[in-house]
Amino acid sequence: MPLLFRKKVKKKAKTYIIKFLFINDIMRKTTFFRNVLALAVAATMSVGFTSCGEDDEVVANPTSVSIDAAGGTQTIQVTSNTNWTVSGNPGWLTVAPTQGSQNGTITVTANSTSESRSCVLYIQAGDAQATVSVNQSNPNSNPNPNPNPNPLVGTWKHTFEDGYDLITFYDNNRGTYSQYENGRWDAYNESFTYSYANNMLTLDFDNDDDHTAKVISLTSTTLELLGWDHANEVTIFIKQGAPNPLVGTWKANFGSDSWMSFTFNDNGTGAYTEYDNGHWDSYNETFTYTYVNNIITIHWDEDYDYEEVETIPVRSLTSTELVMNFDEEGYRTFYKQ
Repeated sequence: MPLLFRKKVKKKAKTYIIKFLFINDIMRKTTFFRNVLALAVAATMSVGFTSCGEDDEVVANPTSVSIDAAGGTQTIQVTSNTNWTVSGNPGWLTVAPTQGSQNGTITVTANSTSESRSCVLYIQAGDAQATVSVNQSNPNSNPNPNPNPNPLVGTWKHTFEDGYDLITFYDNNRGTYSQYENGRWDAYNESFTYSYANNMLTLDFDNDDDHTAKVISLTSTTLELLGWDHANEVTIFIKQGAPNPLVGTWKANFGSDSWMSFTFNDNGTGAYTEYDNGHWDSYNETFTYTYVNNIITIHWDEDYDYEEVETIPVRSLTSTELVMNFDEEGYRTFYKQ
């Protein structure tokens, strides 16, 4: 029994020691691998931060500068974390410096000018970009003093008994002519090149024909041509789309049961009617007209008791009243109907 007991004890002790050594070995190995892993992670993080730099940044302040017409200098502050360059400067603007690194100051200088001008500067810093607008204006200049220097430009319409003529003038000295008669467009639809000088208008049609007429009057609303249809006749064209304050029907009373009225259409035609003592008078007539410099010029379609062409002075014209000297009674007030 004693011998058996000692044998078991040795076996247990031996077993215990073996287990202890095994666990200790694992701990040592685990510590070793943990240290290796920590070093590897540290090395990876170190390599990562070394290979990746900060994002490119650039800021310009201010982003817009103005220079007087007499000339001058303005400064722009650049804030960046890398190298930068400036581009976009025109010949009239001096920029210094055109490149730099990190933070810096750009100076822009312009000489005097009689015209307004502007540009945009581009400050490039790697993948980042900032822009600065530079403006130099002259209050005495007008970059477009007359956007429509040719008073003929537009479409003009002349109405006759059975139709009308249309002339369109473009600002490139080209134009088109068309005629609508008896319910259809005529064969006179043609394009042309034109010239206008010394009150003479010449149309050089593309079919080798030409036509010349004298400009008697040209306003923003009417064009009067002598010799357009016949040598000694004046043809009146009305600008299409132009406002005409006369358009409408105007009526004036001249008795308890008598009145006269004018109707002015926006195509340059009109009609006169008279109602006298309970009946329509024979003075009902149609006409073409122009209204220039407070003068209404009426071309009666038929000659009855008045002249074929009559001029009527206008004293005043509002949206509701028309005061004009129509007959021997002097000025009459016509009311908008």
